[in-house]
Amino acid sequence: MKRFLQMSVGIAAVFVAAHVNAQSSRTPELLNVLAINRGVGELVPSGFVGVGARAMGMGGAQIAVVNDGSALYYNPAMLVHIPRVELSGGISLIRSNPSTTFGAINPTDASASASYTRLNNLLVTVPYPVYRGGFTIAFGATRPTDFAYRSQREGELSHLGKSFVLDDRIRQEGGISQYAIGFGVQVSELVSLGAAGSWYHGGADITRDVSLVQQNPAVGALPDEYYGAYDETQRLTGFMFSVGTSVRLPHDLTLGVTVTPPFTYSIKTTWGQEYEEYEGDHVYPYPYSENSFSYGVRRPWKFGIGAGWTTYALTLAGDVWYEDWTQARYRDRSPFDSDASVDAATYFEDRYRSTVRWHLGAEYLLPILKTKARVGYYSAPDPFIGPVLATNETIRYVDEAGYFTFGLGWLIDNVVAFDVAYVTGGDKYRSGSLVENRNSRQILVTTAFRF
Repeated sequence: MKRFLQMSVGIAAVFVAAHVNAQSSRTPELLNVLAINRGVGELVPSGFVGVGARAMGMGGAQIAVVNDGSALYYNPAMLVHIPRVELSGGISLIRSNPSTTFGAINPTDASASASYTRLNNLLVTVPYPVYRGGFTIAFGATRPTDFAYRSQREGELSHLGKSFVLDDRIRQEGGISQYAIGFGVQVSELVSLGAAGSWYHGGADITRDVSLVQQNPAVGALPDEYYGAYDETQRLTGFMFSVGTSVRLPHDLTLGVTVTPPFTYSIKTTWGQEYEEYEGDHVYPYPYSENSFSYGVRRPWKFGIGAGWTTYALTLAGDVWYEDWTQARYRDRSPFDSDASVDAATYFEDRYRSTVRWHLGAEYLLPILKTKARVGYYSAPDPFIGPVLATNETIRYVDEAGYFTFGLGWLIDNVVAFDVAYVTGGDKYRSGSLVENRNSRQILVTTAFRF
């Protein structure tokens, strides 16, 4: 469900080297084996978890069929089709279960798990009476992106003819919220337009604990054991806006289009690390040091198109979203201003790709049960393809990210809507001697009051 924040920071290496020289006359040998100081990189907000239980029960296919306040996120032009004042809110429960296989020699399996409960959305929608057509405004908060993640990597690592046992654990929490206001207006009997502006705010807190123990240690250039701890906090802010349109076509068809122009968000990163090395009876400590750095990232254009077919009992929908991350750019400065080995001007061109995220969904009314049953599927490829700076290894996706979705909905006394959804899936990638399955499950619950 969530996308891992890619290991790509290079600026820490410069500060760490200066800190080591100030603290100890001994150079830490195992930094050449495992670059813990290249821990976690810039936020790439691609961890789509969706907004609203109805939407996610239908695989997130909503551009042309959304009928509640989440239109503020999917397609603001569809707000105009909400006939009554609506107050809605929802939560999501996410459980991630990643597993890894690591090591070119004697591969070792490891797994981790974590669960989180988040506010998914809180929205207010208000239709405004007009002489002709319709006009609706909406405002509120959504959390469409989540960075919740755990990872544990265990196995053997070889360096300069020596074998080490590795235990590498990453813990990550955070996400991105959008605080938005928007409107939809019906400009003709068949066409509506809409726009929304959002304050983009969020971030991630990351910790990484690493140990390396040499097998059959002998007197030599490499330490017997290494223990390190790394932490990083990233805070992201920015402003974005999107525009959308919907067109009603013959035969109960609806077409929707939404566009988000490029926008720049700022990132402030604070990080630090401490570690110690053991060589025989000698312990070489390197105390904790903290540093900070700020920079900007300009996100590329994002385009979405969707189609829906609706009858009394059945709704079918499909969406396609396109975003070319090779067109992203750093602004003002980059994390690699002091690292000659990385060309910041072509960083995104070299390590990212364009992605097509597609969604399919269906909703069917069961009249006897007065229940709407939903099913869907969506594919959400990760834009990062490497090489990872710490290892110079590319990433090959064995299975692109795909998720099956299911949902139920009820309308009580034509006033209260209650929806639930279940989402399950993940992806699998290979990088060097590491294979990781990133699987997750999500439950969304949304309630809406219509006045």
